[in-house]
Amino acid sequence: DGTRTGRRMTTSRLESPFPRSVYMLSIGATRKSAYYLTNHYFFVSLMFILSFSFFVLPVWDIANRLISTMTLFLILVAFKFSV
Repeated sequence: DGTRTGRRMTTSRLESPFPRSVYMLSIGATRKSAYYLTNHYFFVSLMFILSFSFFVLPVWDIANRLISTMTLFLILVAFKFSV
């Protein structure tokens, strides 16, 4: 029925005594993809390619291999915090 104690219960928005206003806001945004390619992806790709240089170092030269590995790791961590 939709009635309770003599009053009619309505659920329609059009029958409400206080209609709500509807506002629509549209904001256009563009992304500069060249910035991300040069500053993010290029840098991480360069570090990835440099990581293969560890295979060129002699196997018995453990100290230089570890120094190179840790340096590259610290560079990537610093880069991650800066972004």
